Amino acid sequence: MEMVLRNRPFENLTIGRADTQVSTAWILFTVLVTLNALDVILTHVGIERGVLVENNPLMREVVKHLWGAVAIKILALGVVGGLLYAIRSRRNVVHATLGICVVWYGFVVFWNYSLLVA
Repeated sequence: MEMVLRNRPFENLTIGRADTQVSTAWILFTVLVTLNALDVILTHVGIERGVLVENNPLMREVVKHLWGAVAIKILALGVVGGLLYAIRSRRNVVHATLGICVVWYGFVVFWNYSLLVA
């Protein structure tokens, strides 16, 4: 007697490199969003205390108002997320781009924090 298993709940489940890469991109993007939020908060607090000055001429007037800076960051992250989603098949490019952005914003947040606590 031959037994046939027709109900295989994990038949289409993919475990491996593809899932890891998708997760890596989402983790990097989440870290980027978090670092951008910290950048807005620390920059705003630093400017309010007179410790920091915004050196970016495009953002200088915007960061004086917290919600303006938040709106610009959300817009920028939306554009970056959309562009990275459009080229999602090129995972190496997506990961490299997100990695560079995370490192850059990590330095920015560290710099702002170090000036605030000094």
